Amino acid sequence: MKERLQSSEFRTRIAAYIDSNIRGHHDHLNEELLMITPQEKAVSYSCPLDPRSATFNTQRSTIEAKLVRAVQIHKCGPGCLKLYKGRLLCKRRAPFALAKEAWIDSAGNWGPRRDYAFMNNWNPWLLLATRSNHDCKLITNGEGTKHISWYISSYAAKQQQHSSNVSALLAKTIAYHQKDQSHNADLHSVNKRLIQRCANALSREQEFSAPEVVSYLSGFGD
Repeated sequence: MKERLQSSEFRTRIAAYIDSNIRGHHDHLNEELLMITPQEKAVSYSCPLDPRSATFNTQRSTIEAKLVRAVQIHKCGPGCLKLYKGRLLCKRRAPFALAKEAWIDSAGNWGPRRDYAFMNNWNPWLLLATRSNHDCKLITNGEGTKHISWYISSYAAKQQQHSSNVSALLAKTIAYHQKDQSHNADLHSVNKRLIQRCANALSREQEFSAPEVVSYLSGFGD
């Protein structure tokens, strides 16, 4: 990667990729418009735009702008401000660097086009599908790969809440099943009952996010 980044042609291709997939700018939003554009509430509960719709291409940009205004504007507060050498600094590194176009240099530093310093990066397709805040990064070096690998591993291995701890639920179900079926010599019946009990235990304790519940109740579909 270090060798390829020395090529201006390669950097131009990467900049084009950033411009298409990692946004920090929207044509319908700038700092002045953001100040007068109302922020819609609870956008994650609305039905996503159907890509099969005949009006998808005409509506996409307008809906993306509304979502950006609602969920992608960063506001520094207690959750992100950390004391560092006597100064309060944003751990998200806001305000973000401004740029007239997407760019990447020979050292692997990069950034999307950005006109407003508190507009967080997003992927347009993920934003339209999930309708929720997210960040999007380009990994160009080993250090960045190490950090994201550590973050994902820590997140995946973190302690689960009781209601979502699958292994504990299954262990409890199996222990009850073995005691309840100890008298039954029909292995086919015992195993069938075990599968049913495990499925029931998991579905009974399954957690749903609020947008997912609204989606099912409203008939949006999967």
